[in-house]
Amino acid sequence: MQNSLIEIEHLTKKWGYRKILDDLSFQAKAGEVIVIMGENGAGKTTFFRILASLNSYSFGSIKIMDYSMPNEMQKVKSQIGFLFHETMLYNDLTVYENLWMFGKLYNIKVLKSRIEELISMLGLELYIYEAAKVLSKGLLQRLAFCRLLLHQPQIMIMDEPFSGLDIESRKIIQKLLLLAKAEGKVSILATHDFHNVASLGTRFDVLHKGKLTTGNPNNLNMFS
Repeated sequence: MQNSLIEIEHLTKKWGYRKILDDLSFQAKAGEVIVIMGENGAGKTTFFRILASLNSYSFGSIKIMDYSMPNEMQKVKSQIGFLFHETMLYNDLTVYENLWMFGKLYNIKVLKSRIEELISMLGLELYIYEAAKVLSKGLLQRLAFCRLLLHQPQIMIMDEPFSGLDIESRKIIQKLLLLAKAEGKVSILATHDFHNVASLGTRFDVLHKGKLTTGNPNNLNMFS
């Protein structure tokens, strides 16, 4: 039986008189790859940032791994890895230095071997001593995925993870999603490149004007 890792009820985010998220309920179980679709401005990034405990919300309840937000936010953060449009990497640090710094923040005990494992997994062996600022978009995104995976989170949140990537990088990320799925982790991502996730997604939800409904990538009329 699958375990529910995320339970959200009546989530509402207001900005002035406008509701960015409107009475949103959401559940995610172990092993799910959930694709959130929606036009620009639908509230996807706001929803993701709230899930990652980076933004506050107005009303509702959120439980992640049986921890309640915002009271147990620090425990929630240790269970989540996220990747947004900004990579959150330090441009002047090398690939290895970036991962070492983030690993220290997460207090990872076997950090050296964990970094080596991820660098091999993401195909970054030739770039260990390169500064982040000289990496291509694809390599930079791979490094950002290393950062996401570093502390072995149970929940991965990704906003347009395939944007601007080369074919090799896309294949690597697809394999990572498959691996996370097999390990019983939850992956939640927003993408306009449906062909990259068509065979990976276990559920396709649509966020439209702050309202979330379950659907599939063929239900394009849900955007109208």
